Amino acid sequence: MKQLNLDEEIAACMARKRKKEAALRKEAGLIKPWYGNSQGPIREAIVTANCEYFEAEDRSDPEDLLVTYGVDKDGGEVVHILSKTKIAAFEEATLEFFEQNFPGSVRHLRLDLDEEVPHFHAVIFVTAEKTNKTRGTQRLIQPSANPLLADYELLQDVAGEHYCVFQLMLGRFSTG
Repeated sequence: MKQLNLDEEIAACMARKRKKEAALRKEAGLIKPWYGNSQGPIREAIVTANCEYFEAEDRSDPEDLLVTYGVDKDGGEVVHILSKTKIAAFEEATLEFFEQNFPGSVRHLRLDLDEEVPHFHAVIFVTAEKTNKTRGTQRLIQPSANPLLADYELLQDVAGEHYCVFQLMLGRFSTG
């Protein structure tokens, strides 16, 4: 992106017959394609639900059961017997959520079953293009170009609506 943006800017200068500006810009070199802020240019998301949602109601089918372990507030071990069918429904809903709300922006999405509760890790990389005569077309890493990342309350509302079909009232969707 850095190189493409630099090439675009130099070409824009040359198209405007500004050879000196083009030379200065070339000398200045590559510029990062995002604006600095405390959160950085990429977003990580974790999507999960309360462990009770995944609990197996019918324990007669061993093929549908998954055992996970946790720790209670006193440090004792807790055993959870989860339903693979519910985990699969959660997985399908989450894949659908990301496809609908972050098309082309998800660079990594992984379902983890390594802890007490199944959860997804996602890496979201949102880009935007801006074009003007001075700099040409600049490709930027801009999370706020996606309205759900620009307004986390909206993200919570949209996620809550999406997952309520599975009797999940606003699960947990955190980004960082």
